[in-house]
Order: sequence, then C-alpha cells, then structure tokens
Amino acid sequence: MVKNFAFIDGENLNLSIRNLGWKLDFKRFRIYLKEKYGVSEAYLFIGYIDGNTELYASLQRSGLYLHIQTNTNLHRWDHERELRC
Repeated sequence: MVKNFAFIDGENLNLSIRNLGWKLDFKRFRIYLKEKYGVSEAYLFIGYIDGNTELYASLQRSGLYLHIQTNTNLHRWDHERELRC
C-alpha cells in the first residue's frame, strides 16, 4: 500500500486563505486531504508564538502533525541592503 504524505507550510497556507477572504476549518481540510488525495499523514510547519497553546492543540486534534519552529529575527529586512540589490 502506497502512503501519501502532505508537508504544509503554515505561513503560505494562512496568507493564501486570508487573501481569499476565507477561514479554514482544519478538521475538514484534513478530511479533504485524506479523501481527495489519500494523504495518510499531514505535517504542518508553523512558527511558535507564546499564548497559542490552544491553537496548537486544536490543530493536533484535527489530525495534523505539527512541526513548530521557534521564531527568530531572520525575517527582519535590512532596507538599505534591499535597496542596493
């Protein structure tokens, strides 16, 4: 039996859904992945934010495996460098 895995970038998913003006039901999304694509395991990669413990628990209850990365300051842009490129 072939196993299908989904590796989901949480930031891209979140921004795309927001741009469409939608709100994603993660439990239904997980069922969709299973039924439509035969995904046996879905991994969601997201950044850690203090106070989001209930969100992380809810995502896990939805059937997603979480890979939570600690946020760093790597996303700060050096505007001078950006303008010189």
